[in-house]
Amino acid sequence: ALPICKIDKELASGEYFLKEGEKKAKRDMEKTAKQAEAKEQQRRKRQRAFEEPEEDSEKLAKKAKSDSGVDVDVEKLKKKVKNAQKGKTKRK
Repeated sequence: ALPICKIDKELASGEYFLKEGEKKAKRDMEKTAKQAEAKEQQRRKRQRAFEEPEEDSEKLAKKAKSDSGVDVDVEKLKKKVKNAQKGKTKRK
């Protein structure tokens, strides 16, 4: 029923008998490993921004339907734009 104290934990793991330099080296190594893991997670998170998003099949079907359903007469459109531009220059 008693809580386990720090010394009991160190005895159980064997750290109690290590020298101070060995304890510091072990802590530093754990810290370095933790930093490397965090760095890798950040790299993966940044990399996700460059990945192409997955599209639903519904979106793809709508996109294909809208692309194929539009028939544009390019020459007619060019004339319309030219006439609109001429009208703007005459108004000024």
